[in-house]
Amino acid sequence: MSRRAGLTLLDLLVAMALLVIILATVYAVFANHQRSVEAASEKRDVYAQGRLVLDRLARDLTGAWLPETAPAQGGRGPAFLGQSNRLDFVSSGQLSSDQAAGEDLAEIGYRTEENDNQKGQRLIRRQDRTVDGDVTAGGDEIVLTRHLSSVTFAYLSPTGEEAPSWEGTQFGQLPVAVRIELVLFVDENRTETFTTLVSLPLAWPMVKRAKQGTGIGVMF
Repeated sequence: MSRRAGLTLLDLLVAMALLVIILATVYAVFANHQRSVEAASEKRDVYAQGRLVLDRLARDLTGAWLPETAPAQGGRGPAFLGQSNRLDFVSSGQLSSDQAAGEDLAEIGYRTEENDNQKGQRLIRRQDRTVDGDVTAGGDEIVLTRHLSSVTFAYLSPTGEEAPSWEGTQFGQLPVAVRIELVLFVDENRTETFTTLVSLPLAWPMVKRAKQGTGIGVMF
């Protein structure tokens, strides 16, 4: 009588061990791929946030505006107040220096606060459609990002020198440009740095009149 071929207990144990090894290998490859995808997605999100924040800052700063005359002695009025990590100013959509500011003026502010339950800070933008004597308060606030490591503003004078702070209250007292460095967290241990230089068109007249000795006016 012939014996029927079949699997022994040892054969089953070997097959199960091989299956466990194969599954563990597949899971490790899948998990590593998933981590790579998540890291790439987080980095894309940070780059998108960085570009959006810098674009918002640039649009506000290119409309930075100051009145032709300073407030009366002891009075308060529109101002440009810049610190290394904070900005408060009046902005207008009218970028032509030979036009009067219209009703589109608004107070704009940028400041930072520590996050409550996570590492880093949040960058807050304030907008107040009522321009009054206090350019640092009022209006509505929105959070632009909660992944901020740091933001640094530097202010360029007409001679090209950089200053960590700036104050102006009348036309001609704006910095010619603002350099911005924005550092955002990608994760707990990695950051990405974004930098830009924003020119302020209203820092000086775009058309000036000069008198030569002959009395002829020259436009340049």
